[in-house]
Amino acid sequence: MDEPDWTMEDHLLHGRAAIRKIANVADQNISEPKVCFHLYPLTSGDEENWGMEAQYCQLARREFANCGQEFDVDYVGGHCGIEAWQDVMPTEDWLTSAVPLMWGTAAKANMYLAGWSFEPGTGPYISVSRSVNVYDGSKLSELPPPAAAQSFGRLGDWLRRQLR
Repeated sequence: MDEPDWTMEDHLLHGRAAIRKIANVADQNISEPKVCFHLYPLTSGDEENWGMEAQYCQLARREFANCGQEFDVDYVGGHCGIEAWQDVMPTEDWLTSAVPLMWGTAAKANMYLAGWSFEPGTGPYISVSRSVNVYDGSKLSELPPPAAAQSFGRLGDWLRRQLR
């Protein structure tokens, strides 16, 4: 598990830079804009529990229900955490609203916000985080082996080899 060492200000600063990149390519046929927030447990005590059996997923379900915005949430569980999706084109106004909301929701669910990624149907994949790397699965010839998927470091190494 990565240490949650980014502050909310870091998320906003790096998010603004990503939004500028997205705006620069927005005329390049971006379709189905989607953003995925990546949240992970603060402690490793729940790593053996997957889906809604993980205590933090149960807490997060309540918090997402009460947060006031609509998210499509994947309660993955284990060390993989939660992915919360929105169908949105990221803007500065969205960023200043969504990041504090997700920061607070994560904290209430005993998690940390690792970052977010822009993952449109077509267009560039851009991730905003110290540790989250997003890849376009359509460019891969095969799925990662289970050993590679056990950590972001191993997955990153495998992806670098595949995408050369």
